Amino acid sequence: MPKSINFYRTQRYRVFYAEPYFDINLKYEITWHTKHLKKLKKHAKKPHLFHKKRTSGELEEHHHRHHKEHVIDSIPFHEKILNQHIKRLKVITSLMSKRIYNKLNKISMRYGGTPDYFVYDKTTKKFFFVCHKPDDAKKTWINLVKSVYKICDIIILDNM
Repeated sequence: MPKSINFYRTQRYRVFYAEPYFDINLKYEITWHTKHLKKLKKHAKKPHLFHKKRTSGELEEHHHRHHKEHVIDSIPFHEKILNQHIKRLKVITSLMSKRIYNKLNKISMRYGGTPDYFVYDKTTKKFFFVCHKPDDAKKTWINLVKSVYKICDIIILDNM
C-alpha cells in the first residue's frame, strides 16, 4: 500500500484535489454565474436600473461608488469564477461519464466526506479516489461509492 499521494504523481496518473470537483454542484454554479453576469452587464450598461432598485431619492456620490464596486468591479471576478467552473466541469466529464459524475456529486453534496484526491489512470482509462485519514463522513462516502453503488475503488493511504 502506498504511504503518500506522491506515489500516484507520475506520468501514468492524473491527480486532482477532489473537493473543487465534487463538493459543489458545478452545473448549478455555472447557471447561476451566467445569469448573474448577464444582470451585472445589463446594470453596467444601464446604471439607472441598478439605482432604481436600491435608491428612492437623489443619487449621491456614495451611490455611484456603490455601483462601481458592486457592478463594474465585480464583472471580472464573476467571469473568472465562471470560466474556472466551466473548465472543471469539462475536465471531469472528459474523464468519466456525466451520469457517474452526477451520481458522485449527489453523494458528495448529500453526505459530505468527499475523499482528498481524485486519480485518473491514463493507461486503463479508469479512475479512483485516494483518502487520507478518513473520518466518519468520509467512511460513509467510501461505503456508498465502493460498496453500495459500486462506482469505483477508493484507496486509503497507509500512514504508519
